[in-house]
Amino acid sequence: MNTLKIDVVKDGQPLSAKLCQYYGLDGRDFKISYDAAAGRNLAFANFVGIVRKGDRLLASLPKHYADVEQFSDLSYRDKVGEIKLIMSSVLEYNLSSEYRTYAKSEDLESNFSLSSFYRIYDYYQTYGLYHEDNQRITKGYKGNISWKKTIKKSHKLIGGGNLIFTPFYVKKHQNNENLITQAMVFAINYTVQLFGDFLDLPSNSKIASRGIDNVFLANADKIIGQLNVLQSHIFKDADKALVMNLIIFLREANTGSFETKYIKQYDYANLWEKAVEKYLNGHFARINQDGHQLLFGTEHSSDEGMRFAKLSDNGYNLAHPGWRLEPDHYWLDGSTGTQYIFDSKYYTKLTDLNHKQLVYHFLFRKRAARTVDALIMPEEGETRTEKYVDLNNDWLPEADQDIAILLTHLNARDVIQCFVQH
Repeated sequence: MNTLKIDVVKDGQPLSAKLCQYYGLDGRDFKISYDAAAGRNLAFANFVGIVRKGDRLLASLPKHYADVEQFSDLSYRDKVGEIKLIMSSVLEYNLSSEYRTYAKSEDLESNFSLSSFYRIYDYYQTYGLYHEDNQRITKGYKGNISWKKTIKKSHKLIGGGNLIFTPFYVKKHQNNENLITQAMVFAINYTVQLFGDFLDLPSNSKIASRGIDNVFLANADKIIGQLNVLQSHIFKDADKALVMNLIIFLREANTGSFETKYIKQYDYANLWEKAVEKYLNGHFARINQDGHQLLFGTEHSSDEGMRFAKLSDNGYNLAHPGWRLEPDHYWLDGSTGTQYIFDSKYYTKLTDLNHKQLVYHFLFRKRAARTVDALIMPEEGETRTEKYVDLNNDWLPEADQDIAILLTHLNARDVIQCFVQH
């Protein structure tokens, strides 16, 4: 494992001007906000992902994933393992067909075409390296006989009343490598060299010894032109798709700086919502007897399969019938007459009443005998639940007493690990 110097920041936390400059961060990579503690405007990281430049790597962790100082004290191997887990969540969300309808293409930014890499590797796994199949016919006695050539060109002898042809002409197949083969080797080995430690990539062990030919970076435009010509002479759909993905890969690999390569997930909140949904459906059990704790863990897991899902409903507003209510995670447990209304909050911290959750409570309350409301945030430490809102009954009508909103801090690593497991 070739070690890199790893710089660590966290989504939503201050980002130094020195790191911004070194890694070329700009645009959506950070937000400028006033920091009361510092008494001035600061840049705050606005993505989860990795940026590699030379022998250094910047890792931006999800909110509340880990304390930056403690993360920096980890061994190199442990840092790499944590970064690989985080990046697995990014790849799962953006490349898996399960989440294709949720992931927004503009939220993933990279000057590296990972989707093309995976399609190239799928071809390699199915067919091996691309080869031209050249057939030639030669004299011989081993192989498939070309009777047409044999009858036309060989000597004819009569022996024992039989017609004998000598010599036979046989078909020989020769697999020749060409530019397409070399481009495949480059795409696979280059990707593994850049990101192999930090992404869960398939093995390149059988072709690793062939290394990386930098001509594909130095003369990319010329090579892309040659691949376009080759593609026009290819007839198999799988081969044509391979060449198209090689062209896309080379074009992306040569976009921007050769020195800096990055994979950045903006708006990790959307990913967090789907990760929480999967975690709830695998690990949520019930609320405890006093109604103050949500219970999780394999010992509480249910075999009922999918329960929580995003609810979308309208009709509550007669003036605007199209307006919708959409709690992130809703489940009506018919066996207990309890409805669970949970909302994911990918926040650094919560500082207000959260009126939306109160609206959900009042407008959905007729659906079940009991309603459990909770907000769900990522947490660096152990999973825990607290009361976030506990309304004073003196402020409420008699029909709506004892209304509380829970705040559950789910261990971020546990949620992400559950999300990437199959």
